[in-house]
Amino acid sequence: MFLWDTQTKGFGCRVSPSGHVSWVFQHWIGGRGGKAKRVSFGEYPSLSITDARSEAIRLRGEASEGVEIVSPKKSRITKQKQDLQAPLLGALVDQYLDERTQEGRYWQEVRRVFNVNVLPVLGHDTPITHITKANIQRLIRSRKKTPGAQRTLYEMLNPFMSWCVDEEYISESPMTDVKPPKVLKARDRVLNDDEIRLFWDATGYLGWPFGPFYRVLLLTGQRRDEVAGIRWSEIDDDTWTLPSNRTKNGKQHIVHLSPLALHVLHNETVRLSDNADLIFTTNTKAPIAGFSKAKRKLDELMGDNIESFRIHDLRRTAASGMARLGIEPHVIERILNHTSGVTGGLISVYQRYEYLDERKQSLNAWAKHLEALNN
Repeated sequence: MFLWDTQTKGFGCRVSPSGHVSWVFQHWIGGRGGKAKRVSFGEYPSLSITDARSEAIRLRGEASEGVEIVSPKKSRITKQKQDLQAPLLGALVDQYLDERTQEGRYWQEVRRVFNVNVLPVLGHDTPITHITKANIQRLIRSRKKTPGAQRTLYEMLNPFMSWCVDEEYISESPMTDVKPPKVLKARDRVLNDDEIRLFWDATGYLGWPFGPFYRVLLLTGQRRDEVAGIRWSEIDDDTWTLPSNRTKNGKQHIVHLSPLALHVLHNETVRLSDNADLIFTTNTKAPIAGFSKAKRKLDELMGDNIESFRIHDLRRTAASGMARLGIEPHVIERILNHTSGVTGGLISVYQRYEYLDERKQSLNAWAKHLEALNN
């Protein structure tokens, strides 16, 4: 028999001959004169009458808005079918990267993060519908020792999941309620002149390949991976041309090599074979790696009394050093291959003009300053 609630229309229970009680909700499609539709949504006593009434009120609200009401059992069956048909995470990542990837180190890094940090954890063969908020949170928390990596994961996963929603592979992004990791405080560590002297001496003792590698980093102000991947074929006389596929912003970048930088490259590096193109390599096939181990050795050679610094701080040191020499900010920005967010006024003119002569003079002046410090 069916017993109907006197408080909430459409809410009742069905009692079987054996005494089994299940909660039901009934509504009419097309009004009272229309077709009655009844769904079961729980059993007594596992679902109390108070909770069942609350659920019936929620279902009544959805029905009044035209939402199709289905039983939990049918919903589970539908979800199982959707899961069986849902594309796999790995395949979607490949599709996303194929569609979105542009030239430049940013998208190389996106691909690396997915292949190294995301897919091995979430599962290459996991249906996209199985990825939950909890999965994402656990993945991000697993990198708690490196806050920068947490932020990177969030910033790369968020647009990917939004793309999955746009393509209708999922109805809602599991990132929706995930709180973004805190933005890291901008670093301002710059080596002073005494520390630069210690650094230069230590790199001399460090030797090949990291000694000259670190020196070129400081002399040019370029990024770690850009210098690590430098090739002889990219150098013409005193000009190093970074191809667009090796720069962060995907734009070709010209770097002037001062006489001191050329001396380091030609006299302090080891060419493993006559046809080797990579400069900083130990096998002629791939750029140097093992940066953390080399940095620990550098720190030991510099001594315990120096404040801790990161390799990226060498880039900031070069920029700060050139500023102290009176070099204009827009020239330094061009040397660093930064893209300014300012679009109006004089800056927009600077953005269209490359300032190659000024950049050459600036890097020469910076190299002379370093030379004077170490003589």
